[in-house]
Amino acid sequence: MRALNRWAAGLFFVFGALLFGADGKITIGEMEKIIKDYAENPGVPRYDFLVDIYKLHRFYRGVLEVGEINALSLYSSLFLYKRSDPGVYRSDVDYLLDNLRENAAMDFETVAPRDVDEVLRFAVENVKEGNPILLISDKSEIVYGIEGNTLLGESGSRLGPDRLEEMLSNGDLHLLKMKVPGPIDEATRKEIFSRDIALRVLRKIVGNFERNSISLNDRSVVCGKRAYEAFIADLKNPAVSWADGPSYRWLGPSLEPQWTSLQGTIVYLTELYDQVKGDEKKILEKAILRFESAMGNWRFWDEVVNISWGDSLKVSQDVRDFSANMERRKKGASCVHTVLLRYEEGIEQLKKFLEKVEN
Repeated sequence: MRALNRWAAGLFFVFGALLFGADGKITIGEMEKIIKDYAENPGVPRYDFLVDIYKLHRFYRGVLEVGEINALSLYSSLFLYKRSDPGVYRSDVDYLLDNLRENAAMDFETVAPRDVDEVLRFAVENVKEGNPILLISDKSEIVYGIEGNTLLGESGSRLGPDRLEEMLSNGDLHLLKMKVPGPIDEATRKEIFSRDIALRVLRKIVGNFERNSISLNDRSVVCGKRAYEAFIADLKNPAVSWADGPSYRWLGPSLEPQWTSLQGTIVYLTELYDQVKGDEKKILEKAILRFESAMGNWRFWDEVVNISWGDSLKVSQDVRDFSANMERRKKGASCVHTVLLRYEEGIEQLKKFLEKVEN
């Protein structure tokens, strides 16, 4: 390694050694509690990238909940599907960050590093200042410490030069620093529920459901209603095997981040519900109930599929059993079809709401 690594090799810096207070930051112990509290909270949005954005936001004493961040990023309004590519559920980071800048007053610095030295340089510069960073590749990981030339992440993970080189060689690796924490108290939080922002978010929720496709990372991916319909058709098609290749992930790992994210839309609409009156309130109540019903049917989907994702020894057999059982597949397709119907009814209520407040 070059001079940077010789500098980094003499550095042992962990947030636990610091006692932040007056500057608004928190200790490593508090950060770990944020992580633990989130991990133990069932039924909340599970998309790892936005979970980590939430953790960074909380690190800076932000008051937004993870569901609100999902809604304001508009991830909760997307349903993405491409059977041959289970990774499309990850969406486009730039798209989500742009929405958070516009809707949640957040700001970020992002870097696409060319080599390991650049990764370490960015990490050392920020961690030395007491600011955690986010590594984004096929998954995201918060880094809040340095030991020599090894990055220290959540749950004791250690990312040394070899692992970083592997991440760089496997494809896109981005580094993120949260520049402005966004709403940091209840007063500033109210700004994101102003009329202008709320109407913009609701219009985009409707638009994402009705569009044919969305461009993500220079590729076109079917989304919204069309994505639901394509997934339902594949579930009902006996020629489609879910046990071949990576497509099995659509039965769980590629779905969970998306359907749990819908909770963000419900949380956001509930916040708006408390701020409107009369007919507007009644319309939003109907929308919330429809989206809650959609969430309920997604939970029923999990029961129908019944794959033990936490048991690596059973996953393959469970997937084969489901794929070969057309009765269960049709039952699963029926669940998703009901999700689509309830979601579409919720979208219709949002259209009524927009028409009401805009006229």
